[in-house]
Amino acid sequence: TYLLLGCAAPVWLFSIHEAKVQSFVVPLGGCLIVGLGDSVASIVGKKCGKNKWPGTKKTVEGTVGAVMAVLLYALLLQLLLHSSQQPLGWTGFIWGTVYACMLEAFTTQIDNLLLPLYYYTALTFSLV
Repeated sequence: TYLLLGCAAPVWLFSIHEAKVQSFVVPLGGCLIVGLGDSVASIVGKKCGKNKWPGTKKTVEGTVGAVMAVLLYALLLQLLLHSSQQPLGWTGFIWGTVYACMLEAFTTQIDNLLLPLYYYTALTFSLV
């Protein structure tokens, strides 16, 4: 349930908010950060993780894997949608992604619901 809400919330917020940001990535943020990033973090952390973040069971390698997966997928989307969408502001997008993945590493909350809302907010403000 939280996964579905987390993936759908940015789409709903983007459609009712009439965001000033015309980037394809903002409404897809929930799917990117939870569907892709969180999943890759788990897989990479279990397979390759050796260095744990202080006070958590999460690994540095899992966090880096999540950041890289989200950035690479966004790059692929940018290349595929290049003719029909505005270019992505990479600096804001990279920082928003890094912060969201760090939040995922340290949060004790329900990350499938919290991360997409945080990521939506971070992208909305950083891509203006």
